[in-house]
Amino acid sequence: MGDGSVLVIDMGATNFRMGLFDESDSSLSSVVIYDTPQNWSCEEDVLGGIADHVMRYCQLSNLVPTRIGLSVPGSVDKIRGCFKARNLSYNRKVHIREYLASAFECQVNLVNDANAGVLAVSELEYKSSNLMYITLSTGVGSGAIVDGRLIDGSEGRANNIGRFMVHALGVEYSWEECVSGKNITQFYKDWCKVNNISALDVGSSEELFMELLSAPEQKEKFLAFVHSVNRRVLASIISMTAPEVIYFGGSVAVKNQKELIDPLMNDPLFKSHPYKCAINVTHLGDEISLLGAGIAANIIEC
Repeated sequence: MGDGSVLVIDMGATNFRMGLFDESDSSLSSVVIYDTPQNWSCEEDVLGGIADHVMRYCQLSNLVPTRIGLSVPGSVDKIRGCFKARNLSYNRKVHIREYLASAFECQVNLVNDANAGVLAVSELEYKSSNLMYITLSTGVGSGAIVDGRLIDGSEGRANNIGRFMVHALGVEYSWEECVSGKNITQFYKDWCKVNNISALDVGSSEELFMELLSAPEQKEKFLAFVHSVNRRVLASIISMTAPEVIYFGGSVAVKNQKELIDPLMNDPLFKSHPYKCAINVTHLGDEISLLGAGIAANIIEC
């Protein structure tokens, strides 16, 4: 592998992607996708699983990696080289950096997946000193650049926007419990129960949005309620970080842009002060965190 290439990995809760990032033009090649194992029960399972994927990829591609850029969900501790992701089957700390560095005798850079996303947007889509990226997928996360600096916070928890608390349906929910792919169906069922509405028989976010097509009145009311939650969260975020623009990504946001993101883009609240902020959906697709992992390999200390 040449000096201008980085072996990049994006470990999501659902899919595990790998590829080569060319630093000369910020392009990806030889991307492969695996299913993320759902039976990891200890740190050794996670470490061994990732290393096995890397080994297999290198053997098939005849590569000897000199640098690895790794995008992971959850909080990232750059000092200790570990991460903790509640959406993985094993949701405790995983000390991945030194393990991979020793196994493959190369430099390893670790970055949160949403931070990788905001780096990719900033480098390849919209250059700004004040920018936020929010991913709505299996979970909810965010990355923010404020005054030209990537914000991490203690143990990388500044990107943990999914834990933002909102009062809805008479109780407290985290934002992730309202809109993530993992939780939105339960939030819908809770909404139906509170409003004495017969809930549709759905088990996933894909089924939910599909079945709501057959119940237009229910769809309109539920999505209006979800929008009221989303606009409150975004208004608070904008008040704290003052981004020029917020980009959304992730499977839930991209597949359901009309239902979830367009109402935010068209909301008058975000077109004037103090909450003025452009809202867009990224065009970088599912490979956004791979791209960001490659970019981060040069600007984040390993």
